[in-house]
Amino acid sequence: MKPFVSEFLEMRKRHLEELNSLRKRCKHPKKDIKISFDGSQIGLGCRFPSVHVICKNCGRKKVMFRETDDKEMKVKIVKTLKRQAGIRDQRLGLVALYDYEVED
Repeated sequence: MKPFVSEFLEMRKRHLEELNSLRKRCKHPKKDIKISFDGSQIGLGCRFPSVHVICKNCGRKKVMFRETDDKEMKVKIVKTLKRQAGIRDQRLGLVALYDYEVED
């Protein structure tokens, strides 16, 4: 006899499988990459806003913590989810959690 599983849990499982499938096949085109700055960590261990690079198509996200401000930064942030040379501290493999992160 099969144990009871709610329809909600089954629906959520299917939804997560679809999201994972989308993220695996997404090519992260430059037109879908959004770069934004997040100052919420200033004073909590960071001196400058972190840079969030998000693919609006699949929701993949990268966060880069900077050690200098924009004027002193020698590296230009490019629209890619790969590691960027010249920036030491990067978090890869994250996903957007909120709708506003992938909206224009």
